[in-house]
Amino acid sequence: HKILKQGLCALTCMEHRGACGGDFISGDGAGIMTQIPWELLVSEENSPITNVNVDDKLQRPGVGMIFLPQEEERRKATQEVIEEVCQANELGFLGWREVPVDPEVLGPLAKAAVPTMYQFFVEPPARLLSDDENKDETDRKDAFERTLYLVR
Repeated sequence: HKILKQGLCALTCMEHRGACGGDFISGDGAGIMTQIPWELLVSEENSPITNVNVDDKLQRPGVGMIFLPQEEERRKATQEVIEEVCQANELGFLGWREVPVDPEVLGPLAKAAVPTMYQFFVEPPARLLSDDENKDETDRKDAFERTLYLVR
């Protein structure tokens, strides 16, 4: 955990590159990326992946992290486009998760411009889950990763 502590400390010293807003309270949202917390995501109430076996790496869904408009009508229209793109690329769309946030820590500039944050979950194309003898586990995972990359 030493590296994590050092990283968090470094984030508090980033004013020099513009990470602190004009109100001296708002930041740029810099953070630390971690592994996907599968146990947390599966156990949440109303989770779109409650019935997914995340222990089986071939069955694990893809996770998209996205910032969406605050306005509900624009947000829903954007979500529909994302779902259509996923389906056009043979990804089974599992659902949306609104990312919990604490708006109390935001400064006034950040509050005025903050998007809504969502994650969406997709399952691998059915063709990658079939028991084709010509595809090993690594090939299937790589093919799923390529599809996720292209959808971005």
